Amino acid sequence: MTSDRFFRWVPPVFLALLLSALSIDGRSLWTDEIGTWELTQAPGWQAWAKAFWGHYNSDGQLPLYHLYMFGWVQLFGDSEWLLRAANLPWLILAFVALNELGRLFRAQTWMLGVAACSAFLVYYLNDARPYIMYLAGSSMLTLGMFRLGMSMAPKSLAEKQVTAVDQSLRECLLGSVVLIGGNILGVFWILSCLLACLLAKPRMLSALLRSMWRQRALTVLGVGLCLALIAVAVHSHLAGARASQNAAFSMGGLVYGLLELLGAVGIGPSRNDLRVNVRTADPTQLILMFGVALLAGLALLRAFLTAPSKSWRVPMIVGVAAPLVVMVLMGLTLHWRVVGRHLSAMLPLILLGLALFFRAALPGGSGQLWRIVAALLLLGLLASAVSMRVSARHMKDDYRLAAEWARVALGKGQTVLWIADQRALAYYRLTRERSARGLDVPAGLIPYTTYPSVSSRIPRPDVVLLSPREGVDPEGLARPVLLSGDYVLHDRAASFERYKKRDLKE
Repeated sequence: MTSDRFFRWVPPVFLALLLSALSIDGRSLWTDEIGTWELTQAPGWQAWAKAFWGHYNSDGQLPLYHLYMFGWVQLFGDSEWLLRAANLPWLILAFVALNELGRLFRAQTWMLGVAACSAFLVYYLNDARPYIMYLAGSSMLTLGMFRLGMSMAPKSLAEKQVTAVDQSLRECLLGSVVLIGGNILGVFWILSCLLACLLAKPRMLSALLRSMWRQRALTVLGVGLCLALIAVAVHSHLAGARASQNAAFSMGGLVYGLLELLGAVGIGPSRNDLRVNVRTADPTQLILMFGVALLAGLALLRAFLTAPSKSWRVPMIVGVAAPLVVMVLMGLTLHWRVVGRHLSAMLPLILLGLALFFRAALPGGSGQLWRIVAALLLLGLLASAVSMRVSARHMKDDYRLAAEWARVALGKGQTVLWIADQRALAYYRLTRERSARGLDVPAGLIPYTTYPSVSSRIPRPDVVLLSPREGVDPEGLARPVLLSGDYVLHDRAASFERYKKRDLKE
C-alpha cells in the first residue's frame, strides 16, 4: 500500500470507528438478531456447516455472513454489543469504498459527511444482521462500475486506462462477493449493472472482459466464490427455506423503505407505530419525516439533472429500476414483503447524489433557494440520525426485559406463558442449557408451541408475555388464552405486553 493511499484511508476508517462507537450499544437483541445468534451456537466448524446446510429459514441463503458471524463469536463472544460490533469491519470497507467513490467526483468530504448523517446506517449498524455487509458490497461494486466507466473517457492514456480497468475489476469482484454474502438479492443488482453496461455502455463490458483475461486467477476466484454462494442459496430455497411470509408485500412498506434510504425515518414515527395503524401515528412526526424525504428527493433530482456527465443517466436508471421491478414482482407473486434493507444496494448512489448536491449548493454557487434547501436538508438528516439513535420510540423488541419479567414471575412460583420468539429463552438463560437445541425450560415456563400439551393441566397461566409482532404463534396455539377475559394488561415494553390474571395475588 502506498503512503498516499494509506493517508486517504485514514479519514474513512476514523469516521467508521467514531460512528460505530456512537451507534452500537448493548440494548436487548430483537427477534432477527436472536436468529443470527442461534446460528453461532454449533460446537465446531463441521457441526456448524451441517446445521447450516439444513437451516429452516432464509438465513440458510446467507452462508458467507453466517460463517463470518460463527468465527466472530468464537473469537470475541456473543454479548449484544459484541454481536453488533461485528458490523465494524464491514462499515470500514463501506466507508473506504464511499470515500474513493467521492474522490472520483471530487466530493469525498461530503460523501463521508452524508454517510455519517444517515439514519439508515445508524439503525442497521446497531443490528446483528447482514445489512452493513450488504452495504459494503454495494459500495465497492458501485465504486468499481464508476471507475470502469470513467476509464472509458476518450482522452484517457492507454496505460492508465488499463490500470484503471484492472483496478475496477478487482473492486467489482470484491463487491460482488461481499454483496451476495450480505444478501442473495445482491445477484439482481450485479445483473442490473451488467444490463446497464450492455444497453448504454457496451465498451465497458468489452474492457471488463479483457481485464478478466489479464487477471484470470483473481477472476476465477471471485466468480467461483459468487457461484458457490449462489449454489448454497439455491439449495436452501429448494429445500423449503423461505423468508417470513406473515407480512405480505405492500406499497406502503416499499415507500417506507425508500424513506429509510433517504435518511428521513429517524424523525418519523416508529416502525411499530406504523405497522399497527398509521392513522394513530403522531402527525407532526409524519410531516417532518415526509418533509425531509421531499427535500432529499429534490436534492437527488437536482444532482441528477445537473451532473456534468449526461451519459451516466440511462445506466443509473436501468441499474436501479431493474432490481426494483424484479423485487416488486417477487413481492406480489410470492407474498413477500420488500423493505428498505432489501433496497440498500442503491444507498451508495443516493449518498453520492446528496454529496454532489451539497458540494454544489452550500458554497453559494447555486442560488439562495438551493442554499436554503441544502441547509434545511442537512439539519433534517442530522436530526433524523440523532433521533434514530437516542429516541425510545425506535427501540426494537425488548426481549431482555421480557425475560426478566418471566424470571421474576417464576421466582414467585407463578406459571408463565411465553408467546414470543422461543429462541430468546436460550439467549436470555431461561433454558437449562444456553446452547442446547430444543426447549429445555424450567417448570412453570410454557413456550407457546408446547401450550396445547399442557393446556388441560394449566388452562390459565398466571402471566402471559406476548410479542404482537407478526410471525409469533401464527397458528394460534396460545393466543386464544388472552380472549378469555381472565387477563388484564399490566405492562408494555418495546414490542412486548405483559398480562396477568385478574385474580392473581402477588
